[in-house]
Amino acid sequence: MPAARRPPSDGPVLERVVAVLHQVTRVPAASIHAGTGLYADLHLDSLQALELLFELEDAFGVDIDTDSSKALRTVGDVVALLERLVAPRR
Repeated sequence: MPAARRPPSDGPVLERVVAVLHQVTRVPAASIHAGTGLYADLHLDSLQALELLFELEDAFGVDIDTDSSKALRTVGDVVALLERLVAPRR
């Protein structure tokens, strides 16, 4: 029987994303979860969005293309994208 997959909003990727978001936005990590909106809730501006992308690329060792980054609206979206990008390396 195959192992149950965790939803993309659970686990170590989420924890690392929350840590990076806290670093970039200074929003308390405890208030950031998978459903948190990057723009609606965290109020990212364009400079912070770029900083977030650079920090995530560095933290996860991936390249995030511009088209993919434009589709990111929630923390869960970020986690799902990073899990897809990191998975081929496993």
